[in-house]
Formats: sequence, structure tokens, C-alpha cells
Amino acid sequence: MIEQEWNNLSETQQSKYLKHSNKLLNQYQNKLSSFSNIETSLPICCFAVSKNQSYNNSIEGYCRMLLNIELKI
Repeated sequence: MIEQEWNNLSETQQSKYLKHSNKLLNQYQNKLSSFSNIETSLPICCFAVSKNQSYNNSIEGYCRMLLNIELKI
């Protein structure tokens, strides 16, 4: 499960994904704020996408289709 993989990352490794997700949140705050727990789920979503896995299809789909961005780290 991707959450377990996330929890096994070191703080340094997690910070890479947190930094990326914070950039997305700052840039698209008005569009991403409608998702519940976005601050918690977006870093894990970014991590999952970087491993060619899926964590939250609605957030991934929203970023890809509506914001026209890829969740690549």
C-alpha cells in the first residue's frame, strides 16, 4: 500500500515531495482547496505518481486534466 511506502520514507525523502506539493498548492490554491485533506494527500499523491502508482485518482485526474499539469517530481 502506498501509504506504508510513504511512511517508510525518511524525513529528507518526504520533504522532496512536500516541497513539490507545496508549490502546487501555492500556485493552484483556489482550485485545489476544494479537496478535503489536500495538504496531507497531495504529497502522497505526488509520491505515488513518481512511482507509477496511484493514490487519489480524483486529485491526479484534476491535476492532469483541469490544471493541465503532470505530477512529476
